Amino acid sequence: MLPFRKGGRGVLCLLLGLLFTACGGDGNSFSVEGKFKNFNQGEFYVYGLEESPIDIDTIRVDRGNFAYEYFDNKPATIVLVFPNFSELPVFTEPGEGVDIKADATNLSELQVSGTKDNELMTLFRKKILGESPADVPKIAEEFVREHLDSRICEYIVLRHFMQGQFADNKKAEQLLSALSGQQPENMSIKRLQLKAKNQKNTEKGTPMPTFSGTGINQGNVSSSVLKNTPVSVVTTCASWNYESMDVLRRLCRLQRRSRGQLSIVSILIDGNKQECERTMKRDSITCPVIFDPDFFDGKAIKTLGMTTVCDNVVYRNGLVYGSHYSGNDLYKEVEKLLKK
Repeated sequence: MLPFRKGGRGVLCLLLGLLFTACGGDGNSFSVEGKFKNFNQGEFYVYGLEESPIDIDTIRVDRGNFAYEYFDNKPATIVLVFPNFSELPVFTEPGEGVDIKADATNLSELQVSGTKDNELMTLFRKKILGESPADVPKIAEEFVREHLDSRICEYIVLRHFMQGQFADNKKAEQLLSALSGQQPENMSIKRLQLKAKNQKNTEKGTPMPTFSGTGINQGNVSSSVLKNTPVSVVTTCASWNYESMDVLRRLCRLQRRSRGQLSIVSILIDGNKQECERTMKRDSITCPVIFDPDFFDGKAIKTLGMTTVCDNVVYRNGLVYGSHYSGNDLYKEVEKLLKK
């Protein structure tokens, strides 16, 4: 298991497989069990959002089965990351559990049952299934306004208005304000409001903010290393996230061919520093990498307005050109800019 956030409590990972048969937990535990068709053996990851003490954990699959048990005395949001990089939020409640049923060849139609919040999230996923990415924000906004008393709406705002190609921080702030009015004691909504405010630094045309951090090899890394090239990129990465490391490898190769036209900095979201050092040496990742043990609570990543692993901001002549690209789209956009 990888390290947990400083001050966090342990998380017990029981290794079985992929059909989630709900088993209610006892006391402070929340259980997830399940079985996926067409997924015999392997592993995927789970991480916690800000209110959760878990950073990153591994769930192993054996003969299609797994079980996972999460411990906390208050509700939290954990996110399962499957091998195809799709994510599934699970909303925990002490003493409860969920059942997830899915076919690994069609994860978009997986079913989560066992608690009201998780069943409501399943309903939302069905509403956006098959919709074009451009149409999803409108559906998401309507859903949030219809369920202002539900804690799942925090995740919907984060995922559909603060991340991705169609991020809209202004709309995110409006929705979070409405949620806060309905849930005045919910501190995680207030934290998201602050994050949405910080994410204005990723809006197109915004000047690159000043930031700095400690490099993975202990030296200081700052925004100054990005200001001497016409194109520059900041990414987030983790050794356990193949997509983030793959795009960073490709960007570093592109940088070496760019004749000084491209600069890169990455921020490491990973507690296993030594493993990351080995990975970067093996894969010839030569750009500066910031290591911050506070992960998403770190000063640099908050200043830049990034919120996920494999997040990114692209700058052209010191101004935001674009942000929150998928791995392939990021590489294509940077390659296109270098040809101009």
